[in-house]
Amino acid sequence: MSNNVPAIAFFELTDVEAGLSLEILSHATGIDGASLQPVLQTLKRHDAIEEIDGRYRITVELFRRWVLQLTVTSDQ
Repeated sequence: MSNNVPAIAFFELTDVEAGLSLEILSHATGIDGASLQPVLQTLKRHDAIEEIDGRYRITVELFRRWVLQLTVTSDQ
């Protein structure tokens, strides 16, 4: 698994105010839910994301910007 898996997964969350379900995140990124779940739990513990009604969204602006920058940098 690539070191950029969390960045790729969370790039999907950077522009979605309402958040995304685990199923949608998994489908959008091609990463199975079982692999995403530990990442989501870690980020929830650090208050970087929140889960409301099964939908995840980034809550920390600095984290959102970092994910965007990391994703853009890895594409180059």
